[in-house]
Amino acid sequence: MTIRTAFVTAIILTCPAGLAAAADAGATAPVAPFCAGCHTPEPGTMLGFLDTVSTMAGAIQMDFGSHKEVLSYGSDTVLKNVPAFDALAGYRREGFKVTFEDRRDRKHATAIVRFDLAKTIREDEKLSKDAFKQALQDASVAVFDVRPEPMYAAGHVPGAASLPATAVADFPRRLPADRAAPVVLYGPGGCLAPTTSLRVKQLGYSSVKIYPLGFADWSATEYSVTTAPWLRRAIDDSLGVIIIDVRPAEAVATGHIRGAVNIPLGEIGASRHRLPPAENAPIVLYGAGAGQAARQLVDWGYKTVRVRPMTYAEWAGADNPVERGPTGSDIVYDPKPKPGAIRLAEFSRLAKAPRSDVLLVDLRNDYEIWELPVPHAVNIPFDLLTERLEALAGDRTPVFFCPTGARAEMAYNLLANRGRQSRFLEVGVIVDADGNVRVTGR
Repeated sequence: MTIRTAFVTAIILTCPAGLAAAADAGATAPVAPFCAGCHTPEPGTMLGFLDTVSTMAGAIQMDFGSHKEVLSYGSDTVLKNVPAFDALAGYRREGFKVTFEDRRDRKHATAIVRFDLAKTIREDEKLSKDAFKQALQDASVAVFDVRPEPMYAAGHVPGAASLPATAVADFPRRLPADRAAPVVLYGPGGCLAPTTSLRVKQLGYSSVKIYPLGFADWSATEYSVTTAPWLRRAIDDSLGVIIIDVRPAEAVATGHIRGAVNIPLGEIGASRHRLPPAENAPIVLYGAGAGQAARQLVDWGYKTVRVRPMTYAEWAGADNPVERGPTGSDIVYDPKPKPGAIRLAEFSRLAKAPRSDVLLVDLRNDYEIWELPVPHAVNIPFDLLTERLEALAGDRTPVFFCPTGARAEMAYNLLANRGRQSRFLEVGVIVDADGNVRVTGR
């Protein structure tokens, strides 16, 4: 059975830092608190984080902190400060200003404008990665991370202090007392660091520079530092973080961080096979030489490598979770799914054996379908989803899937914003008529 559907879309502007709740129809659209310092809220204009892009569906998903919105674009949409729609995915987590208009049951972007405030910063105030590294080695330079504090706590550049861009009232307390002292700022990339730079200059600081490519560029080739409170929460909430203790085995046996696996520093170089293949797996290392070990993992291509720079005695002394005895030898990477996400193993079982309370929904377009899915799945092209919501009524929970995972997550959030329950598979798959699941990507 093939069910055609229509889908709600809307486009937004992005400026980093969590957003207020979505506006009602006809009301002023939401503006991030950070962006509100420079932008006056206007009807038909939104500011938020670019979260996910599906060029196949002509849609984007924006993250406002409190919720996510799915939005559409087309050939009549004006695009600024991005070379092409196909390049939008390269600007995830950056800020955009998007004007839109209502078209029956959807919102359609009339303009998508990436905030490119780096143009307001002099070229001699922009640091390359090498120049940024040199600044980190200079004790006279104060380096600040302007991302929200939870992001800083999870991972930040070694030696950087936190200066959340939204905490403008705290700037005088957090910045150096000497306004002539050199200050370097970095954020996620995009407009956050340039805008914060302007505000810091307004306070009278005369030597302010930015690392415009930000933390994403740093973590692609370098390790970061995490905090003890974040690591404890990751352990308590079972977030799937891999913890590696690089101390000698005899020291580890007397006590180690709960859930850690011991790979002594001298054995790291020969332990590539013990690590998961997923290069985005979050890994935290601790113990003497953890930075050296982290460098090896980064060289292998891992993108989320962190160091916890504290001794085991300091960790245990702060009443953090510990274990005694030898650690396990196997590293198991089992990340906690996003809200609404279904694990691949469970989805595979549903593809083989239908359940009366679940409806598998294939979001491919007609021209993408080379093989029909299992008979107990329905095909609702993503761009027709909102037109066919009645087809999803009843007691069966929709489980969305697509060849990339992007449309599936958008469909989940589309229904969530309407108060409807569903689930989605964030891994891209194709399911054949016999229920065999083939992973295609993300």
